[in-house]
Amino acid sequence: MKLCTKCKLPRSFKEFNTHKMGKYGLYPSCNTCRAKDTAIRNSKPEHKVKKATWYAIPKNKAKILARQAQPERKALAKIRRNILENKARDVELKAEYRATKHNATPAWLNKEQRALIRRYYFTARWVQNILGENIEVDHIVPIRGKEVCGLHVPWNLQLLTQIDNNKKRNNLTLKKVEI
Repeated sequence: MKLCTKCKLPRSFKEFNTHKMGKYGLYPSCNTCRAKDTAIRNSKPEHKVKKATWYAIPKNKAKILARQAQPERKALAKIRRNILENKARDVELKAEYRATKHNATPAWLNKEQRALIRRYYFTARWVQNILGENIEVDHIVPIRGKEVCGLHVPWNLQLLTQIDNNKKRNNLTLKKVEI
C-alpha cells in the first residue's frame, strides 16, 4: 500500500504508474488523481490556444507542409549522410575481419592447401559471374564464433548462397552423425 499525495488515501501499488525518480519507482499521486489533474489542465482556455496557435501561424504551416511533401528526399539524405559518416567504421570492421582471418590461417598449411582455399573463392566468384547467383565462401566452424573459433583451412570452407550464409551467421551448426 502507498499513500497518494493528492487524495491522501492509501492505494494499491497497481494504482500508480511507474516513475524512475519516484519513491518505490512510482508516481507520488495515483492514476485517478493524475487523470483529474490532466483533464483540468487540458480544459483551461490558454492550453487550447497554445496548441492551436502553433499550427495557425502561416510560416509554421508552410514548414509542416514542406516536410510532408518530401519525406523520401529527407530519408535519402539521411542514408547518404550515414554512409559517409560510417565509412571509416565499415573500413575498420573489414580490416578487423581480414586480420582475424589472417590470424586464423595456420602457418603449417602447405602450398596445395593454400591454393585450395584460393580455389574456393575463385569458384564463388565464377558462379556469381556466370550464373548471377550470390555465392559466398562460408566457414563451417565460424572464425569468430561464440562457443568455438575455427580455422581458415580448406576443410572448414563451404560455398553457400548469400541468403543461407546470412541465416547461419556466426553460429555453429553440427549435423547428427549415426554410427
